[in-house]
Amino acid sequence: MLNYKLLGIILLGIFSKSFSSILTCSEDWKRHGSKCYKLDGGEMNIANSKKFCENLNAEMIMPKTADENSVLSQTSLRFWIGIKDHNKTIKDWTWNDGTKLKSNGIWATGEPNNLESPEECVISGQNGWADVPCTGKKPTACQKKPDIIADEDESVTLTCDVNYTQDITKLFWTRSADGSSVIVSEYAKGGNVTSPSLVFEHVKWTDEGLYKCHVTYISGFIQTDETSLYINASNMCPCRCE
Repeated sequence: MLNYKLLGIILLGIFSKSFSSILTCSEDWKRHGSKCYKLDGGEMNIANSKKFCENLNAEMIMPKTADENSVLSQTSLRFWIGIKDHNKTIKDWTWNDGTKLKSNGIWATGEPNNLESPEECVISGQNGWADVPCTGKKPTACQKKPDIIADEDESVTLTCDVNYTQDITKLFWTRSADGSSVIVSEYAKGGNVTSPSLVFEHVKWTDEGLYKCHVTYISGFIQTDETSLYINASNMCPCRCE
């Protein structure tokens, strides 16, 4: 006699699937907390340091918490940090993503002091940050979000880290694959001013790519936030060529 209860359990095991996205860092990057870090960019001026990180789809390191700063304090190297005193007052520090330094910072004793005025840039140190002139060359450190590896049909959310303290005038997402710009899936939800995150209820292998969230604030400042999405696809039809 057929045991329908047993059959149901067997079929459930065959057709059900447990999904869980994997967050991972690229080779030569170090995972710490919610970010990936690269601390071996070499010495360069601050403009080239920023460009170096951007070419890696990343940004200059911005240690906004003591935990994030611990990545830098564990080494004797003194890296450029993605923050600057645009008003030359040593009191108005702005991160490269447009947000203001909200705390007292993680300054070394006696810093910032504007000793070699103007000291508009910042470097790390084992005992804390120091303000320095924006000249010369320093080691480069980059940060970025971990890559997302998901299974087909999994629900995936790509977050856009926006600065809610400013008014946003425009927000949209773009996607690139194999170096070419391609459209974002019409089935994705959100990805706009009112709902910045991009949500895929059932992601497909054709959704794979490098995603960029583009944000324009009322001040005119433009911010981009990037995430790479990779799909473990079991049914690649017609095919996905490596």
